[in-house]
Amino acid sequence: MKKIRLKNILSLFTVFLLFILSFARAEDLNLVKIEEEKLTHGAIRQVYRIPIGDEQILVNLLVLDLNNKDMGIKIVPGAGKATQKATVSQMAKASNSVAMVNGDFFNMRLQGTPEGVSLLEKKLMVSPCVIENTYTLGINEEGAFIDQIKFQGKLTAANGASFPIDGLNKSYYWYEPDNSYSHQDRFQVYNDFWAAKTRGDKGNSEILLDKDGRVEQVSEGKNFDFPVPEGKTIIQASGKAMDFIYKNVSVGEKVDLKMEITPDNNWINLLGGHALLVDKYQKVPYTKDIKVLGGVRARTAAGVSENGKTLYIASVEGRTARSRGISLNALSDFFVKIGAYRAINLDGGGSTAMSIRELGATEQKRVVDPERNAGERPVVNGLGVYNLMPATGILKGVTMQGPSEMIIGESAEFKFVGAYDTALQPMDKSQITYEFYDKAQNQYWNGNYMMAKTLGKTEVVLNTDKGIGSTKEVEVKDLDQVKVRLESEKRLFGPGENFTVKIIGKKSNGNEVMLSPSVFEASLEGANGEVDAYGNVSLFDFAGSTNAKVVYKRGEKTLEYNIFDKSYALVELGINSLNYKINDKPAKLDAKPFIEDSRTLVPIRFIAEAMGAKVDWDNENRIAILNFSDKKFEIPVDKKEFYVNGEKMDIDSSAKIKSSRTFVPIRFVAENLGMEVVYNHPEKKVFILSKAGLNKTPNEEIISETQPNVNSEKEVENRKTENRKVENRKTENRKTENRKVENRKEEKKKEEKKKIDDKIDAKTNPS
Repeated sequence: MKKIRLKNILSLFTVFLLFILSFARAEDLNLVKIEEEKLTHGAIRQVYRIPIGDEQILVNLLVLDLNNKDMGIKIVPGAGKATQKATVSQMAKASNSVAMVNGDFFNMRLQGTPEGVSLLEKKLMVSPCVIENTYTLGINEEGAFIDQIKFQGKLTAANGASFPIDGLNKSYYWYEPDNSYSHQDRFQVYNDFWAAKTRGDKGNSEILLDKDGRVEQVSEGKNFDFPVPEGKTIIQASGKAMDFIYKNVSVGEKVDLKMEITPDNNWINLLGGHALLVDKYQKVPYTKDIKVLGGVRARTAAGVSENGKTLYIASVEGRTARSRGISLNALSDFFVKIGAYRAINLDGGGSTAMSIRELGATEQKRVVDPERNAGERPVVNGLGVYNLMPATGILKGVTMQGPSEMIIGESAEFKFVGAYDTALQPMDKSQITYEFYDKAQNQYWNGNYMMAKTLGKTEVVLNTDKGIGSTKEVEVKDLDQVKVRLESEKRLFGPGENFTVKIIGKKSNGNEVMLSPSVFEASLEGANGEVDAYGNVSLFDFAGSTNAKVVYKRGEKTLEYNIFDKSYALVELGINSLNYKINDKPAKLDAKPFIEDSRTLVPIRFIAEAMGAKVDWDNENRIAILNFSDKKFEIPVDKKEFYVNGEKMDIDSSAKIKSSRTFVPIRFVAENLGMEVVYNHPEKKVFILSKAGLNKTPNEEIISETQPNVNSEKEVENRKTENRKVENRKTENRKTENRKVENRKEEKKKEEKKKIDDKIDAKTNPS
């Protein structure tokens, strides 16, 4: 019996604990519905926001009522055939769907076919791979169901001998669990649904059958050099399968191909997927291919009700600015919370996308963006939702587009999307005139744009000359209900400069919008200058200081944007962020600053070298050593003390080692290096100012520490004139100093030359 080491037990326990904790976190998901709209008969789109700390998850959910026979669901095979991939937006436009999402998994390095089964309008197009514990979404006349689908097939020769068929229109792959090769000793069948010229294993033999199953020709040891002809079939064979052909089949003879799937529940459409997320209303631990599929990603998934009459299609945006993505465990919990009886994971990550066509609209739009806002990935198939009713041309309603949530000070456009008939099919809207207004008439309108200036709920009305209109409820939120920040192009400014500070609000759907400064009280604190009603700042001077703040106030909410004298070197750090700026230029750290015991700690090597200090490390004594100007700092790790030129000093927070980096309290380091530290706690920013490396002194930049505020154009011009005089004096002083230096150099050269001449004279004329 092998001995089990303690550390192995601890490792297993840690994995188990993390597994359990991940489920505990998932159960705490808070689903907030932020939008709902009807797309067509029996099809509703809902948008859920799931807050996760400072981030959020956005889930677009299609709720499809399969009792409604005016709504149809179809599997769309990429650009039309196997191996022809297309994006979700391309499939939506080509098939004119009211909604479309990506479908089955596929191997991007192989030939572009789904891993699972693909049945289109009762016709088998692709058989499933032999892979363990995978499931399929199936749709028949009774509803939508999730089940495991198996394939079986048989080739029978004219003499009655038979041999199994392994698959239909399959790329090569490896079986689970025995890892055997799919295209060895087996028959693989390809029909004209396979579009590419190459198929399966290029080294295999192939048999071409006509439309009646008669053998036309055989290619031994290689593929035919052409695509599958229309209406014909190619059988690929090797090893034992090819031996069967040699013994039992000749050119000109007919063979019979039988291929079927089980269970056969009169399926109309089948879409392959991966493992279960939910079974019988209970969350299923997701373990299949977790090393590849794990983490927080974009996801696509499907769920069904117990009676099969409701189909749920979820598309989760991930790794974008507005949505972080979701784990598989949390995705399971989402389906439990919405009441799914069973749910299955579909292809996700970079494949996830959703496109919809709003009621009355004539074009599709994407509502779920790909990961990292990249371009859409072409995929092998998708699941589409369709309006099956023919158009009537009888006007029934109009639709509008605009936000259901606004922030005070936000301006938003409301659009006339379109008109629809009694069959919910789009109509021509070009002959319809319209206008927008809010019922309470307490908001500000400029054409189709409404600026929110009154808090609370209001109704925006779309009124038309046809006597048919539409309303939309809009909630105007105050600043304490959303995230707001200030933004400008830089932070370093000089006297006389003008700049703009924008107010950016982040809504619950993750979208960022600009807010009008007109609903705020604006001021410039710590400097002489003005801020107008549009957020434009005129900076006269820093009033004897090194920094100032542009301040916006509304009620109890205060926003501050820090600005700094550009004669200083500036480092801007974000807490728990790798992003930083030095003199307004963005860069990246290799370790994040963090807060511990109310003290901000930063990587010492970065901050010291950024300011021109030299850093060494005494590994034996675990001491960080800084050399800056005429000072030597020795900072022991995990001790609340440090030494300056050998003299011991106490501090209230010790240096730490984290992720192989030494971190020190920023205020201690900066102030002892003669630098200034400024915090902006709401923004989680730390600013460090230094005169290091600059020739100017602070006094040279200040005309008068008691300079009054400048309130007239004449005073502004006088100040500019005085600044130019100061700059001219400094320029002349530098030129004078440079001339003195050059003169001293010239005198020194003359002295050196005289010494050399004297030595030569002494050698040539000895006394």
